[in-house]
Amino acid sequence: RTHGSLSAAPDGASIYVTEDGDIVRRIDPDSLAVSTVVGSGTQGRQSAVDPLSAQLQNPLGAIATADGRRLHILMDSALMEVRVGLNCEPSSVEAKPPLLSAEHVMQHHEGGYWYTAHKGANKMRRSADGGATWEDWVGSGAGGFSLGTGTSAALDAGKFTLSHDGTEFFMAVEASNRLVRIDIATAVVSA
Repeated sequence: RTHGSLSAAPDGASIYVTEDGDIVRRIDPDSLAVSTVVGSGTQGRQSAVDPLSAQLQNPLGAIATADGRRLHILMDSALMEVRVGLNCEPSSVEAKPPLLSAEHVMQHHEGGYWYTAHKGANKMRRSADGGATWEDWVGSGAGGFSLGTGTSAALDAGKFTLSHDGTEFFMAVEASNRLVRIDIATAVVSA
């Protein structure tokens, strides 16, 4: 199976993997046991009381909240929230406000922000409140690539990853065949 992304829970007790089979799996890092936690395998955007009955559409990423009680799943242009019960057993799924053309989602644990890259909208957005509200963070919305700070930079947003020291993102910008750096503290985009 093709995997959309990997995301570790803040406490390190779980790793979540999104798959193109429209499901989210949990990996126990100690035993390497794999279990499906969300998704019926049928494509769609349907909430359900039982998370294994929920329909997901192209899950791109998953973020566990700091307390480990919720799992947020980014799908195409929607965000779903899963309430996680004891022993990582999900207990319910509900839809959250939609996101415009999100490509990838990541949580920066030290800062508490969630970040998304919006392909087609050519920007990155961030949320300080667990996905309830979003602000434009980097990218003017114009295509191509130009250096700059925050929304004065231009980039064709794509998938990104966090540096080992947690101070910057690396993003592949397809239109210009570049790998760019985005400083998290200053929002400076550099090549």
